[in-house]
Amino acid sequence: MVKKTFLYNKLIRDLTYKKIVKESIDHKVLPCDDTQLIKHFKDKLKEETDEVADACNEANLKEELADVVEVIHGFVHAMGLSFEDIEKERLKKLKIRGGFKKGIFMHCVTFDINHPTTQYCLEHSEKYPEIVYPEEK
Repeated sequence: MVKKTFLYNKLIRDLTYKKIVKESIDHKVLPCDDTQLIKHFKDKLKEETDEVADACNEANLKEELADVVEVIHGFVHAMGLSFEDIEKERLKKLKIRGGFKKGIFMHCVTFDINHPTTQYCLEHSEKYPEIVYPEEK
């Protein structure tokens, strides 16, 4: 029987691993320390949020959002945090900055050169590229 090996290099769900073992599928897992585990959770969260972005219907979207929530649960556990800690932080930010219920989408914003956010945007130009308009005549 011809076999093929595929590189996964990602966190997988516990029951997925249990199924692989039960089916006697050849595999290799690597131990990881806390720092590596945190990196793997960040990578998994990016993977799952990409799948949310690619969801094509409501059922698929619910499934992918559930995956994101599950990864967050695992991440919170791995960090030794509690959802109470996360909820307190969420409520603090909600009070200071508000939420997302109004769905306000900011296309661009113009700050005075001395505004503190101007320097932040310049330092993070990969996220906030500067728009340079041709001079008006």
